[in-house]
Order: sequence, then C-alpha cells, then structure tokens
Amino acid sequence: MPKDNNEGNNKKAESKKCLTLDLAIMIPIFTVLLYLMGASYVYNYYAMFLVAPLSLEIPFENFYFYAFLTVKDNIIIFGSVFCFAFIYVFFGDKLHDFLSKTIFSDKKKKVFLLCSLALFLICGSYGLGRYNAVYKYEKQKNEAYEAHYNVKIWLSGGTNSDGSVNKNKTKQEALLSGCYKLLLQNKDKVYLFRPRSGVKTAQLPLWVIPIKDIALMEEIKGYACKY
Repeated sequence: MPKDNNEGNNKKAESKKCLTLDLAIMIPIFTVLLYLMGASYVYNYYAMFLVAPLSLEIPFENFYFYAFLTVKDNIIIFGSVFCFAFIYVFFGDKLHDFLSKTIFSDKKKKVFLLCSLALFLICGSYGLGRYNAVYKYEKQKNEAYEAHYNVKIWLSGGTNSDGSVNKNKTKQEALLSGCYKLLLQNKDKVYLFRPRSGVKTAQLPLWVIPIKDIALMEEIKGYACKY
C-alpha cells in the first residue's frame, strides 16, 4: 500500500511539473500571438490609407492595445479559448495523460500536429487582426469616419502678425477649414486625411506634417464639413 501511494504521489508530482512547464511555454507563445495580432491590425488598417506601417513609428507596446481591440470585438472566440485554458489548468494532468497515450503516442505524429497547431495559431492571429482592421475600416467609412476627429491646424509662419491667414499659404487655409481628419499622431508627425464621397480611401489626400511645423492644433468633435 505505501508503495502504491508513493507511485500515485510521484505521478501527481510529475503531472503538476508537466502542467507548470506547459504553462511556462504557453504564456510567451500567447504573448507573441497577441503581438502578431496587433501588428496585423495596424498594417492592414493603415494600408487602406497607403501609409507604410514602419513610417508610423508606433511604439512596441501599442500593438498590444490594438490586439486588445481585436479581442474585444471577437469576445466569443476568445471566450472559448479562455474556457479551454480553464479546463486545461484544472484537468491538465488527465488531459496530458490522455494525449500521451493517444494522439501524441507517435513522435512523428506529435511533431506534425504541433507544427500544424503552430501554423494554425499564427495564421489565425494574423487573420483575426486583418479581419478586425477591415471591419473597422468599413464601419468607419459608412459612418463618414466619425471615429476620427476633425482638426484645425495653425502652421508656424502660416499667419500674419495680426493673426490673419497668410494668403500665400494655401496649405494653411486648407488646414484651417476644419475638413481634415486626424488619422494618427506619433512622436514627431501628424497624419491627416480629407474624406470625399465616392472616393476610395487609398485615393484620399493624405498630408504628413512634422509636429515642429505646427504652432497649434485644435480637435473638433462632430464638426460638419461638406465633402
């Protein structure tokens, strides 16, 4: 009897060790997948505006924010993943034993299945990011890009000493019309676009203005402008 108890305790200890190792491997894997999902969202969304993602200089940690947006919009899928993770944590020892005796009994089959799973997760993460980016873009386009604020921008040297617009600065006049929307602002540049009815987003005028050339920028929510 004591021998049987020792064997049982050893099996439980081994199962817990395997579970801990699996979790230690899964956490960085899911971290990478979330990063890939956020990067996919950024690449595909801003590609609609013909903006090269690398030129945006988006901070590394911001990709996880875009991944969070994707998770939020696909909560059913990620709820299922959470349920699977919950079951695995509490019943991982039994599941591990079952897989070892059935699916993972053959080493070649195990390698093939793990590679297939890895490929599926990579493609799935990229696909979800792309799907959410296209979905958000289509929704915003139908809503006249209300998610992006209209802005008025005063350029350095764009006004006279009395505060009036320098008529030689046609760019300044356009920026003061309030018809341009803020696409993105990074540490040293501002990306603006002007919606036009019946025009594809990739054909919209896009201005990239260095922040050092901006004296003042005013965000206007709900501004009505004839496009």
